[in-house]
Amino acid sequence: MKLIWKITLHTLFISSISLILINITLPNVDNVFQMNLEPYIIFKDEKENLIATYGDIKYEDISMEEMPQDLINALISLEDRRFFHHFGIDIFSIFRALFKNLSSKKIVEGGSTITQQLAKNLLLHQSGKIPKRSYIRKIREAMLALKLERKFTKREIVNFYLNRVYFGSRTYGINAACWKYFGKSVKNATLFECACLVSLLQAPSRYASDQEKLNIRINSALKNMVEQEYITNEQKEVALLNKSHLMHQTHYSSIYYFTDWIVGNQIPSWIIDMKANLEIITTIDINMQQHAYKTILDTHSKNQQKWNVEHISLIASDHHGAIKSMVGGVSYSSGGFNRATQAMRQTGSAFKFFVYLSALRNGINPETLVDDSCPNINGWAPSNYYHKESGFLPMKEGLIKSINGITVRLAHHIGIDDIIDLAHELELSDDIPNNLSVSLGSSSASLLELVKAFGVVPNKGKYFQLYGIKKIINKENDEVLFESSQESSDQVVEEDTAREMGVIMQQIISRGTGKRIKLSYPAAGKSGSSQEYRDFWFVGFTPNLLIGTWCGNDDYLKPMKLNPGPNPSVMAWRDFALKTNPTEEEIKEWNDFFKDNKKYKVGFLEKNN
Repeated sequence: MKLIWKITLHTLFISSISLILINITLPNVDNVFQMNLEPYIIFKDEKENLIATYGDIKYEDISMEEMPQDLINALISLEDRRFFHHFGIDIFSIFRALFKNLSSKKIVEGGSTITQQLAKNLLLHQSGKIPKRSYIRKIREAMLALKLERKFTKREIVNFYLNRVYFGSRTYGINAACWKYFGKSVKNATLFECACLVSLLQAPSRYASDQEKLNIRINSALKNMVEQEYITNEQKEVALLNKSHLMHQTHYSSIYYFTDWIVGNQIPSWIIDMKANLEIITTIDINMQQHAYKTILDTHSKNQQKWNVEHISLIASDHHGAIKSMVGGVSYSSGGFNRATQAMRQTGSAFKFFVYLSALRNGINPETLVDDSCPNINGWAPSNYYHKESGFLPMKEGLIKSINGITVRLAHHIGIDDIIDLAHELELSDDIPNNLSVSLGSSSASLLELVKAFGVVPNKGKYFQLYGIKKIINKENDEVLFESSQESSDQVVEEDTAREMGVIMQQIISRGTGKRIKLSYPAAGKSGSSQEYRDFWFVGFTPNLLIGTWCGNDDYLKPMKLNPGPNPSVMAWRDFALKTNPTEEEIKEWNDFFKDNKKYKVGFLEKNN
């Protein structure tokens, strides 16, 4: 008997010491108001719809008086129906969970109350990670739950819980979740939306991505509310008839090419240094973005094997530089490589844009006759691919039909320095070598740089920066920290020179190398292909947009296959443009500017070789 007493006393002593030690390690319940979160950035499209979030998202706390009663009732009925009758620990739930755990020979159910879930949340923020399921963890949660129940009322516990609870994708609190999934404050949530938000709590990422499973859980929540007489069966049926659909960001996975670029290149450094919670209103048109991504996927699917192409990228902006869509490849991975902004690839014949714009800027008119044969300059003699030499042709034909002979003779006549200067004025960042091979595209550029440079033509000779931010707001006080303007900068070429270039480039699509692009409205552009078909480009503009596409393989030594007909870059450009129709007013403005009615004096270009 003495031995039994000794064992009992020893066990009680050890248990007491253990509980005291556990209690010492528990967080202060007053810290229920504090959360150690990283600053967040909320991204919205041009119409201020949520499109992406970075960091830990938490909006302002909502008081119990402001929360819909349906939300409280849905939470109690689904998560802890005895909440108002227990002291933080539900003995019945514990025995039920214990029976299931013993039967399964592992922990499969916790029997946690809302108070214990709040305790778990506090412990998580104390340690920074979720501990593995164990009986020690459950004891800590239970002890902290008892402390919470002694300190706060039931209504306060519910309020703290809903304002802290995690909803996946680094989103915290019921209000942030409601904005994320339904685009509005939780104050205005419907019965269905309340049931939906509560249904997400158990496994937010899983349920948010599986509508069928989520619907089953929502039905259970509403059914429980009927059983517990929070709502009538008729109210349940009405709620199910008025379903709201989740505004879930996985539908916009390609948007992260754009938002990553914003974070890395567009936010002023002094704003980043503030480490404040930010809301960024962007220039993106989310419908156009989705159309762009679908176009890229469809084009890739049809041509991957045929052309041996891994990736296609696309950028579209308005004529003043506001980016409307950006796709950096076929599939986005976190922090992934953006082929629209980061890939420096050989420009090929797309660089001829700079040669001919420089020629026009130097007073060589489009009708000037140029020998179309390829010259031999200091032992370098390029060839005319797919062009049958015929003697002297108007200078413009060299761009329309991408004739190497005319292009090289123009570059030699103007001087390669002048062409390189123009390319740098238009902010091509590559260290362009000073030799004539540059005129045929031996230098490199990103798609972003080419789109920006080509924009000087529809912008009537004025250069501008491509941008993606309309406004940056400090979410702490709603102060506008930054607001962009659409002002163009320097007049790089005369307005008449830009008009002449646009008229020529329209003919590239109507009868030249881009004739496979057939639209119901005017358009202009220039194709390009690099050596051994490692890159295909098409960069151009319509009455409402600047559009650029590129396709190729990340391994530069891996060429694509050549096939008859338009390459994937041209197809993607065409298919994207087909569903981004300009207005009649935009078409009229285009036709008024790009009038082909100027008379030129015909002469010969001085023949150097």
